[in-house]
Amino acid sequence: MNNRYDLQKAILAEADRTKQIRSKERSFQSQSGSPLSLFPDDIMPSNVGPLDEVMWPFFYRVDMTFGEGIFSYNNESRNQGSFRVGNEGNFLLLGIFRDNRDYDVAGYQAPLLMTIRDDQSSRQLNTEAFPVQSIGTKGRPLKFKTPYLMYENSQVTLELKSWLPVGSEVEVEGSGFNSFVCYGYRIRSKDDAVIKQALRGL
Repeated sequence: MNNRYDLQKAILAEADRTKQIRSKERSFQSQSGSPLSLFPDDIMPSNVGPLDEVMWPFFYRVDMTFGEGIFSYNNESRNQGSFRVGNEGNFLLLGIFRDNRDYDVAGYQAPLLMTIRDDQSSRQLNTEAFPVQSIGTKGRPLKFKTPYLMYENSQVTLELKSWLPVGSEVEVEGSGFNSFVCYGYRIRSKDDAVIKQALRGL
């Protein structure tokens, strides 16, 4: 079974169903003078529609820094940042990419491992910490083998920690700034059943 193909089919089917519903809405709204009737299909806002019938692309950004100028990484180096899913819908996390101000050892090639944690359930999305270099830039993101469904109001934490052995220290010069973007889809609460059905075969 092709997991990505099945998920993509489910998302496209849901988008087509949403489009049909919007078409019926515009037919009614055009008679009532709603501003939504002014939008043609190709530029209709993707987050407009009944509260239980909407799915749209979304992302969360988490920024962290280890220093600027001359600074050091050692065994105690660690940092973390979080994002919270809003109460207007759940979040289907598909992957992550990152951006750095510096692409040498101070930034992109820093001796760091990442852990991603769903704080609501205390579960780690990865079985063990992985090198931060596994996360590519926007053009080459890290795509998860299976998506993760984060419920509304849940909090997700990204943690970075050094893999250097005790007593080791690496002095660097540059920017230790890291920006991580978690991307996927926002889903209205009542669409939960549709997503779970799409994920059942993964």
